[in-house]
Amino acid sequence: MAGRRSSVENMWQSSMNEEPQVDVILDIEKAFQRGLKAIRKKIENIENTIAEGKTYTKIREQGELLKCNLHLLKKGESKLEVENFFTNPVTFITITLDPLKSASENLDDYFSKAKNLENSISIQETRLEEALVKKKEIESIIATFVSQKDAAWGMKQLEVLGFKKFLPIVPVKKEIIKLSPLEKAVSKIKKFYSCDGFWIYVGGDANENEIVSFRIASGKDPWMHVANVPGSHVAVKLNHKGDEVPRSTILEAAMLAVHFSKYRNRSNVQVTVTEACNVKKAKGQPVGTVYAHFTKQIKVSDSKELLNIIIDRTNKKKCE
Repeated sequence: MAGRRSSVENMWQSSMNEEPQVDVILDIEKAFQRGLKAIRKKIENIENTIAEGKTYTKIREQGELLKCNLHLLKKGESKLEVENFFTNPVTFITITLDPLKSASENLDDYFSKAKNLENSISIQETRLEEALVKKKEIESIIATFVSQKDAAWGMKQLEVLGFKKFLPIVPVKKEIIKLSPLEKAVSKIKKFYSCDGFWIYVGGDANENEIVSFRIASGKDPWMHVANVPGSHVAVKLNHKGDEVPRSTILEAAMLAVHFSKYRNRSNVQVTVTEACNVKKAKGQPVGTVYAHFTKQIKVSDSKELLNIIIDRTNKKKCE
């Protein structure tokens, strides 16, 4: 963003001694228009808030009606239909309630909301008046800029108004990083973020299982595999040497081992668990074939619900 804005500023700086460039003028004008659009949206939101605030009388009336009929309210009810004696002729009105709250708490909610809405009106009206003045000022500046087409003056006004952020942005080209064949292979391996903050790696085929077991996992990293059937090698990578991995993470990793095996969708599946340092290559056997020492067995069931939770958590972590 800073790079693009700097380029725009450099362009109008260079135009001080020559005719203003058309694209600079257009960029500045677009920034003004975006700023004007933002202030119009702000005015619309304030007006909506004021309109909502003016409903405080209806909210208070509902509170009064609830107060008069409090004896009719039963615990756990989400609504109450009562006579509305504020209308002529008298009609019926349905009052919405929070079933988890008591009658008195629901009553307090109505009166508190009415009071807050009423108090907000004067504050919002002041904000609206200020926003309308600002809008008029911006429209005047735009009219002057369109008439004069002075890039230096326009850029200065953008700065005064805080509108430089609305200048067009040109994406910065990212540096291309070349990965080694191993790095490329590792980047394709599935990984999931555990409930305790550990990354869980899951192999997808024999080659990936080999990478998970002997390239990614090491030392005391927990390693697991569904017992006696083909499936993924799964490893929990320690964040720091000496970390203790909670059982909750081990169970999530074991469930992933079950899900990515021939026992998918099954319950009470036996999973072999050990540390990565205890996993060895099976000499003369196909790629991905291993044997492990000092193992223990745990029983885990595949769970689509847990899988979805893990995937959602992982996606959020990757977006951070």
